[in-house]
Amino acid sequence: MYVSSYRMNGVDVYLGTWNRGNRSEEGQQRIYAGKRYIINHELYDDDTIVNDIALIKLPAPIFSTTTLPKFDSAGNYKTYEGVLATASGWGDTEDGFSADILRFIEKPISKFSSCNLRYLGGLNSEQQICQQATQKQNTCSGDSGGPLVVFEDGEPILIGATSFGINLGCQSGWPGVFTRITGYLDWIQRHTGIDV
Repeated sequence: MYVSSYRMNGVDVYLGTWNRGNRSEEGQQRIYAGKRYIINHELYDDDTIVNDIALIKLPAPIFSTTTLPKFDSAGNYKTYEGVLATASGWGDTEDGFSADILRFIEKPISKFSSCNLRYLGGLNSEQQICQQATQKQNTCSGDSGGPLVVFEDGEPILIGATSFGINLGCQSGWPGVFTRITGYLDWIQRHTGIDV
């Protein structure tokens, strides 16, 4: 499982969940993963938010009939600029209020040079990707680590994990910044032993 890092010490993992406030929801699985199950990127930088990725080894098996998104394991660099992408999470719906119902934002991937300019040149196109936003639709606090997915030939492809946005608030309309999964394939393979 891939998430953004924030030097995590423990996390509740929700699987098959639409309404996290409904503990009897059919197919819902909640698993707590303590610090020993989390591998934070060793070069994560709190100031620049570079290498904002972590792996979670679930301490219990999961059972699901849901198709999980794949990622571009060929390691091909694609900009995805202009491609419609979906981000999801239970983050704040208005500054300070989190959602119990899983929410989605469907917007195109931003042109990287434009996004980087808005963030004063502090982004890295090999490790980060941006999604367009509006004042009414954006990722927010609490969405960190959530997936950014595109569809290719009808198949979901995981291209990013929610990382951060501007400190002007969720309603600012600034593009959201995501950790680019393909920028970390070697790191994922080194820590999982899985050939990606």
